[in-house]
Amino acid sequence: MQPFEHQADAIEAAVSSLQERQQALVIMATGLGKTLVAASILKRLKKRRIHLRNLVLCHDTEILEQSEPTFRAIIGKSADIGYFTGTTKTGPRAEIVFSTFQTLRGWKEAFAPCEFDLVTVDESHHSQAPTYKDVIEYFSGALLLGLTATRERMDGKDIADIFGEPVFTLPLE
Repeated sequence: MQPFEHQADAIEAAVSSLQERQQALVIMATGLGKTLVAASILKRLKKRRIHLRNLVLCHDTEILEQSEPTFRAIIGKSADIGYFTGTTKTGPRAEIVFSTFQTLRGWKEAFAPCEFDLVTVDESHHSQAPTYKDVIEYFSGALLLGLTATRERMDGKDIADIFGEPVFTLPLE
């Protein structure tokens, strides 16, 4: 899988920000390839550090399951991927762990706070919710990548307080 130009720009901006500030926020409209961007960022970071554990968080198990083929296509078919969700807790020691916020909120102590090198938050506009923020703060020593289609929230809270100002923005229009 080769990224389109807009995806390559997002990858470059996010990797630079992660290396400089340990956080990055990418805002891209739905359907523009945020999952490919997330997997490609992980692959780029792994070039510098072979063993790099990634926790991928989302509010929806189905979204996580849809992400797996893209991560395998980018990282490699033999990528060590595990799930830590309400119904499935396979591979909690995997190199890439897909988990829902809802599950991890009650089980975060199953992991050491420094266990992951990169925490990727899909649909990161939810991150200001106390239940989400608690999980993100638990892993505060990790690089933090937020991906979302919008930074707008009904409660007016700004996700840039968590991820920093967006390093790449591409709205649908």
